[in-house]
Amino acid sequence: MFKKISIITFIICLGFISLPFFVHAEDANDNLNQQILATHNQFEIDLTDNNTSDSIDVVVIRLIKYLLGFIGLVFIVFILWSGWQWMTSGGNTERVDKAKKRLIAAVIGMIIIVISYAIADFVFTAIYQAMSGEITV
Repeated sequence: MFKKISIITFIICLGFISLPFFVHAEDANDNLNQQILATHNQFEIDLTDNNTSDSIDVVVIRLIKYLLGFIGLVFIVFILWSGWQWMTSGGNTERVDKAKKRLIAAVIGMIIIVISYAIADFVFTAIYQAMSGEITV
């Protein structure tokens, strides 16, 4: 039994070690990756400049990012509240079930917010690249 578990563990570890090879991960010194990173950094600098004459697209992007950040904070509060309710339930199954349901919903909501934030960041960076004419493929 121990020998089977050791072999399975070895195979899993070997799979994780060789995973970058299988997905053809590129080196960070790649020219295209550096250009994309530089464009993303410039995009973030442009967003954090507080000019009074910002264009509407910059204002909308800031608003969406702040809104997603605030919603993420709300879900963290829900997670903490559910954990607190679960810990202080005193074995009351009704309160435990209510806390479990809220915790599951909050975790699912948090995952959705993180994914939507990543998608929004990707899309806004791509739009910025297209508007500034810095697309090189």
